[in-house]
Amino acid sequence: MQHTLRALALSALLLPAFAGAATIVSCPSSPSTTGDNISRSFYLPNYGGTTLDTVTVNYGTNTGGSYTVALEARLNAFDGTLVGTVNSTANIAANTAGGTPVTFSFNNAVIPAGSTVTFKQTLVSGPGALFINTGQAPCTGTVTQTNGSTPPLDSSRRATLGITVAGSTTPVGGGGAVASIPTLSEWGVILMSGLLALFGLARTRRR
Repeated sequence: MQHTLRALALSALLLPAFAGAATIVSCPSSPSTTGDNISRSFYLPNYGGTTLDTVTVNYGTNTGGSYTVALEARLNAFDGTLVGTVNSTANIAANTAGGTPVTFSFNNAVIPAGSTVTFKQTLVSGPGALFINTGQAPCTGTVTQTNGSTPPLDSSRRATLGITVAGSTTPVGGGGAVASIPTLSEWGVILMSGLLALFGLARTRRR
């Protein structure tokens, strides 16, 4: 009994308090059924997170079907350090108001503080042309759509786009990775307190 209580107490001490993904950029879709061709690119200046988790883009088309898009993320320029390239496949209905949300997962890639994150879209496969919803204000965070992807940041086209970007806001450690210092969550504290009380009661009864 004593060994079991000690093991449970240790498990409670090791329970980490993980911070959920935060919304870094959110710009609502416009109700339009059209948009800009995905040859247009975009970037997020002075990125407000420490990791890049998911990017959700609203796409539209005149020809419904299954589409696969590659989204390439880089740091500070369209030819900067590669963060990652993610392919995502979705069924996109024709002429849908606001477009169809398609999510790309970058699995919490670490982003240095204050970086600009650029995104280039490529249509991998699909039965027709694909358009990105141009969005509408008000937007949370900052996004800039560009006319293309010429380095470093091409020319600005607009300051809205139908996208949502999520990531962590936990400060990074000195080694460039998100700090993983074990801490107690609220439930961990409650569980540990209860186990320590049981442990003390068991010792009192044995005496």
